[in-house]
Amino acid sequence: MPKKVAIIGAGPSGLVTAKTLLHHHAPARFAPVIFEARRTVGGLWAVGGGEEEEEEEEEGGGGGGGGGGGGGDSASFIDRDMRTNLSRFTVCFSDFSWELNVNVNELFPRAAQVNEYLDKYAARYIPDSVLRLGCRVLQTKRTSTGWTVQWIDPDTTKREEEFDYLVVASGYFSRPHIPSIPGLESVPPERVIHSSSLTASSSTEANLLATCTNHNGKLLVVGGSMSGAEAASSLALALSSKKGDVQVHHLTTRPFWAVPTHLPTANTPSGSFLPLDLVMYDLSRRRPPPGEENIQYSLSPTTSPERAALVHAYFAAVLGTDQSDVARFNANVPKNHPPPPWVAVTDYYAEFVRAGDIITSLGRVAGVNWSAGGDRASVHVDDQDGKTRVIEDVAGIVLATGFTPFKALGFLPNDVLATLEYDPGDPVFPLLLDEKATFHPAIPDLGFVGMYRGPYWGVMEMQARSLAQKWDDSDDAGHEQSPSLQTSSNPRLPLAAERRAQFPMGDYVGLMETFARELGIPRTSLFESSPDTYTGPAVPVRYTVQTETNKAEIAATQSALSDLLRSSRLDAPPQAHAVFRALHGSWRVERRQSDDGSSSSTCCSATFRPRASSSSATGVEYLYQEEEEGNSSDAVVSISEKNLIQINQPGSRSRYLEFFAIDPEGGDHQYRHSARGVFSDNPAPEESLRTCDYVFRFKGVQIVSWREIMVLSSGEKQIKIYTR
Repeated sequence: MPKKVAIIGAGPSGLVTAKTLLHHHAPARFAPVIFEARRTVGGLWAVGGGEEEEEEEEEGGGGGGGGGGGGGDSASFIDRDMRTNLSRFTVCFSDFSWELNVNVNELFPRAAQVNEYLDKYAARYIPDSVLRLGCRVLQTKRTSTGWTVQWIDPDTTKREEEFDYLVVASGYFSRPHIPSIPGLESVPPERVIHSSSLTASSSTEANLLATCTNHNGKLLVVGGSMSGAEAASSLALALSSKKGDVQVHHLTTRPFWAVPTHLPTANTPSGSFLPLDLVMYDLSRRRPPPGEENIQYSLSPTTSPERAALVHAYFAAVLGTDQSDVARFNANVPKNHPPPPWVAVTDYYAEFVRAGDIITSLGRVAGVNWSAGGDRASVHVDDQDGKTRVIEDVAGIVLATGFTPFKALGFLPNDVLATLEYDPGDPVFPLLLDEKATFHPAIPDLGFVGMYRGPYWGVMEMQARSLAQKWDDSDDAGHEQSPSLQTSSNPRLPLAAERRAQFPMGDYVGLMETFARELGIPRTSLFESSPDTYTGPAVPVRYTVQTETNKAEIAATQSALSDLLRSSRLDAPPQAHAVFRALHGSWRVERRQSDDGSSSSTCCSATFRPRASSSSATGVEYLYQEEEEGNSSDAVVSISEKNLIQINQPGSRSRYLEFFAIDPEGGDHQYRHSARGVFSDNPAPEESLRTCDYVFRFKGVQIVSWREIMVLSSGEKQIKIYTR
């Protein structure tokens, strides 16, 4: 008889678990069933549907959300056009390629494209009979032979069924977390929202912005890290093209690094750019310690000062700055006892702060006072030095306070939660599992996939493989405690709040390598000619077993990745995107007629101001404005469909930048990037421009200075030198 497995959640973690059980073991060895409260697969990424009524959400235990997204209303958590913050080579499964299944050229897919990827993954690998969509799990009960699962059908009929095993894949990011703040309830509901409501497809952001613009008050974003930085950036972008006197204030409890999506790489040529995950998770950065042969995973609930110092130094080098110019509190980080590094992946936050469009401060909200009969709030903030200050004239509040997994665990019985040492007050370790967050030795017929903070798709796939192998090897009596397994040390104790890691299971490379070794999955080489096995990023496609049915999928992903990595090509999208991002902000411009500075020069100022654009490949374009003695000239700068920087100026042909050289400039992460301007086929009247070249001087991810050299048909040069 096949072993019946109930899987709660049809997000990425639930889908990959079912696929693994169905296709990677003997036929009919497992009979998985996926329960999903929504009427579609995808979990957090199901941005195109899901029609659960509110009353359904309130009834019962609230389980059955999509893995990586939680419950029935998760479609509102993210915007359809929101991009992943890791590249498609990391946001994927090992044997299902983006290249063959989804029409996507971008390295960072949009949420709607991830939704399509998961839809097609389910259609390929998971029969309809396995999916029970619109079925919300009410409760589960552990028996002597397995599990009883009780759920509600779409027609509200209550049903139950017996299973041998249970997998919790209902999503760590299950519900928005609304902190308890004195006085917050007095704020009108239209003036306070969770950051998950800041989507272009909803009216919430537009209404909040309209209200704050009408009252010229402050918009306060509460919360740091990923959601805080992105919420503040989203609001600043929306306000950049509006008239008004609205300020975006960002209050965070700790310093963090604002890391863009493209980083410089040590690959040939050095200084070229790649997606951040392909740089940070390169095996060459995580080699085995001296005397050891393998990379070992390390659970890190806290970060030692020594480790913190190394990571801080890495980010300062690769970014080209300690970002003390982004947030004053970054300059006060103690060098001899640095706090754990926290990171926000965000392309535009740092320059919005430098431009004064986002005002940052450090502290924790202590209370909110809404003016009686008025339209503003006073927000009381406790600083780290114990003092209290007040942010006045707050017209709107955005709570970028993250998500909790607690709603997604409500279907587990109390005795099981007690065994798992469930703590609803701990958002990082709500359950105590093994160090890979996959199982608990006292309950061997219960598994977890994707139920940790910051889950990666490759790790979800490894967790599913690990459970399948464990249960495939077990006998039918394997429902009692296994004395051979030991729980890991309690990661909650001792945990000083100031030393807690942002992502306790953030050792992604160590997880992938350790799982692969334990499961007997060899890591494939990306470059057959390279004798060094510890090269290239640790992405899912490198940890798979090739078969006749999946070899085309694997080959397509490997080919696309190898092509991108082989030379870090200058014409690859990361190059243009990195330069485009770094143009943001204000510049001092010096005009010359010669390279040696012998000619007279004039100075003016120029600004690249971002604004939303549906025609730009990034969703953002710049309005370039140059001013001198009352005169001004404008242009629009964007990323074209071919991933080239495009300049459109009234009265001139469109120009596209093609990069052709990178040269070192005498320091770590300091390089000179050269490009030529290529003109469109549509000539402008009285076109007199012959050539146009560009040189960008980078330090880390920042452009320190750059120049534009135009040669007219008369032979005259016009040179512009841009400095901060």
